[in-house]
Amino acid sequence: MALNEIKSLIKAKKYERAFNRLERVLARHRECPYLWILRGDLIQLFDSLDGPPLKEAAKSYSQALKLNPNNLEAIEGLAHFYDAVDPKPSRAKRYAAMYIEKAGQGLSGMNQILTEES
Repeated sequence: MALNEIKSLIKAKKYERAFNRLERVLARHRECPYLWILRGDLIQLFDSLDGPPLKEAAKSYSQALKLNPNNLEAIEGLAHFYDAVDPKPSRAKRYAAMYIEKAGQGLSGMNQILTEES
């Protein structure tokens, strides 16, 4: 399976090969938010200037968020990106607040399940 291969390459720190493989998979599965998140994470792992520009990581997280507006991983990726990689405090705070809001909604829903009588 391609995803397992990509994860193995990342674990082996073969980021360029992993990225190239991921790009081929993304060409066939453009509607998968997880692949876009993985792309954003992978772009930030490149050690050299040979990789894609760092701003491509934010674009990848944004694409994942466009595909699934409730995706906490994409929101978290954007918050961290704008906090630590490309410091834009207002954007980082906006995504951090969005994460807290959506995570709270999820927790509330889980709490409701726990308190429902069977």
